[in-house]
Amino acid sequence: MQGKIAINHLKAGKKMLQKLEDIYLGILRVFVIVISGLLLMGAIIFGLSSLKGFGDGPERRGFTPNVKYETIKEDIASNDIDSTTNSTRTAPQKEAGNATTQQEAIDPNKKHYEKAADIMGSFVKSVDEVNSLDKESVVGILQQRAKSYNTRLTSVYASGLPQYFDNMLSDNLVIEKARQEGAFEMLNQVLNAYTDEFNRQLDEENARLAEEQREHRQDQANALTNLYVAGGAFGGFLLIVFLSIFIKIERNLRNIKPISS
Repeated sequence: MQGKIAINHLKAGKKMLQKLEDIYLGILRVFVIVISGLLLMGAIIFGLSSLKGFGDGPERRGFTPNVKYETIKEDIASNDIDSTTNSTRTAPQKEAGNATTQQEAIDPNKKHYEKAADIMGSFVKSVDEVNSLDKESVVGILQQRAKSYNTRLTSVYASGLPQYFDNMLSDNLVIEKARQEGAFEMLNQVLNAYTDEFNRQLDEENARLAEEQREHRQDQANALTNLYVAGGAFGGFLLIVFLSIFIKIERNLRNIKPISS
């Protein structure tokens, strides 16, 4: 009798343990689903965010400075431009193919220098009745300044000179100041202002490109970190999935009993 009671208690205990196990496994199942879902989502998010850093870096586009006399006129009229200032900058490397025979050939930008020199000569005649302008000397100065850049920028620098001088030297404020301080003083200020503004725009473009390159390098570093995080999250997801599969297999094996002969 007591043996049967003990067996009944043992069966009841086993049923209670089975129920507790089912409850714990249910909680574990919910926990596994939530955590594995978060890990999978994290792996996808960090994996996609890492793609940004593996793209191509910023390209050096053919930036073209555009010097407008309106931005310089007020500075010249208010004596903010020094006529004795030498506009200096690190000259870009010359493009390949500048052989001696090509240097001796006719400068394709000479027409721009000559047109600008003619405008400057007319300005001097209208303001200074005593002195005159040496056109060849002016052409040489303009050519020397333009050739401190590479071939493309030399053409850009030269092609902008005629329109710039035509607008600037026909302005009433500039003409009035030239009559007070001298035509040649004014010409030097106007030329230096053109070169300074041209260089300023180039420097701003170089600074912008350098900042984009810095950001791209930072994106590459962040992308590598995100890739590691994505790999770790995906590995954790696979680990939890396989553990849940093993637990399910282990529970199913308990129900398999040997058949007695």
